[in-house]
Amino acid sequence: MKGMVRRFFGIIVVWLTICPIAWTANGFATQRLQQMANAISDVPFMQLSQGIHTEYDYANNPLIVRINEWNEVEHIGYRLFDSLFVLHQPRLVCDFVERYLLELDLDNMFDRNIRMGVDKVAVENGSMENMHKLLSAERIDLSMVEMRRYRVAWHSENKCLLSLVFDMDYQLLSGCNAIELENNYLRTMGRLSRTYQWKENDVVADSTDKYAIVEGGHYLSEAIRGDRYYQKDSIGEWQLVCNPEKPYWSAANIVLTPINNDGAYQLDCQLDMYGYRDTTFKVNMNQWVAQTLTEGCQLYFGLKSKTLYTIRGIVFCPNPTAGYCHMLSVEIPIEAFENKQGIIRGRLFAYVPLHNIDEGYFDLNYEKPVKM
Repeated sequence: MKGMVRRFFGIIVVWLTICPIAWTANGFATQRLQQMANAISDVPFMQLSQGIHTEYDYANNPLIVRINEWNEVEHIGYRLFDSLFVLHQPRLVCDFVERYLLELDLDNMFDRNIRMGVDKVAVENGSMENMHKLLSAERIDLSMVEMRRYRVAWHSENKCLLSLVFDMDYQLLSGCNAIELENNYLRTMGRLSRTYQWKENDVVADSTDKYAIVEGGHYLSEAIRGDRYYQKDSIGEWQLVCNPEKPYWSAANIVLTPINNDGAYQLDCQLDMYGYRDTTFKVNMNQWVAQTLTEGCQLYFGLKSKTLYTIRGIVFCPNPTAGYCHMLSVEIPIEAFENKQGIIRGRLFAYVPLHNIDEGYFDLNYEKPVKM
């Protein structure tokens, strides 16, 4: 008995010793960042607190490191942009530029020109010899080129120090291949919070109208829409439509907005993965919608078919700044509209490159939504 007590006490001591380290240690959001961190010995990545750190440098060039709410290193790069500039630009793109230029200095395996050629990162003006002078630039321009590429240019004394052009390719921008992106997506699904408070703008409609449509544009086809549908309740306030008399409107509201805040609609989803693999995950539908909006995606719904019992369609989620689109096919039971709860069956294709999506790529035989 004494031996068992000693062993049990020993386990407690070991647990108490290890757990504080486990709670304070940082991980890495991507494998690329971990590889970079391994090559920068002067930065104590594992001890950094949440937030932005600019107190370190690499080869006398200032660094920026960002730790997210999960205590993961989510960004490492040269500090090239001030916080005000990043506030008004796609952070993903700013992160890529800062990370990529640092990567070029850390990469001992490939010649810089060969690496940039493989990655399709081109010098348009200026010279890479000015790479470590960019922090002194008087003006920085970041723009999208033909909805397919980005251009970033640093200017000083009316001269272009360096101008880079690169593809709007999410694997390039994120530093992850297709397999890692899918694994990271599943990790994100497992972290979603239980609730999400939906804040809706006031519905502008004539006070005598019973229904109102807030138009959200269309994608690929006039039948694939981002509209939201409202009706007045008994006290004259606008509420999102959710009833079996308006099945299309109800389905669109459920998959395009967090229509409920109590998790009444559950998404039971199959994720199709690289290499003809698949896996499943379950999440509250309003959490999935909220996360997809948080990514910067726009949401559109196209109706494929409707029976007495089910409604089927596809949710298109293009991210116009990151260059990808999630596509979620859904099957919703009609009874879910009346019960105000139910299971939504889904099949998800994540991170489809936007340049692969056009009107000839899909069967766009969608039913047009019925107007009022």
